[in-house]
Amino acid sequence: MDIYEHIAEMKPLIARRDWDGLEASFRKCCEDLAGERQASKIAALDFVSYQRALENSFAKAVPGAHEAGAKAVYFEYDLDNDWQSNFFLCGEYSPEEAEDEDWACDWKAEVAGPEFPAASEVYLENNFDQTPVAKGSTLYLVARTVAACGRCVDKHPLGNLAVCIAFHDQNPIMRLRGSTRRAKERE
Repeated sequence: MDIYEHIAEMKPLIARRDWDGLEASFRKCCEDLAGERQASKIAALDFVSYQRALENSFAKAVPGAHEAGAKAVYFEYDLDNDWQSNFFLCGEYSPEEAEDEDWACDWKAEVAGPEFPAASEVYLENNFDQTPVAKGSTLYLVARTVAACGRCVDKHPLGNLAVCIAFHDQNPIMRLRGSTRRAKERE
């Protein structure tokens, strides 16, 4: 199975906001593809501290987005470069079914997110998806990052803001929370 097909399997867990289930499911996937030792190595990474740092940045991004009149907060992290990240406050937003992710390239402001060099170091041992070990590792690291961000999103009242996440060059972008604006307009 292609890595993006595996990533697409994250969507139902994300839609249910089942962050523990997302991590557990992709730990199992990592064990199957990369072995128990590699899965344990990723499980041992300090995602608790990473999530705290993410929470601090997200707590600045949400009011910044409201002040800027943004429709979405887009979180992007770089697998290759110490997990460097930013929250982009985007003036436009398109739902996934529109199959147009250009909205994420045009932002009004940004808030720096945390780095996570330890996650990047584990990722760089195997690269993206060239081997089963690489694929399993990447999937589990991505799932843990999405879960950490999802937990932060759940702690904040967002109004109509959509919140999305992707690693650098990922397409399609994952929706952690779609905009409620369109649903309200239909009523």
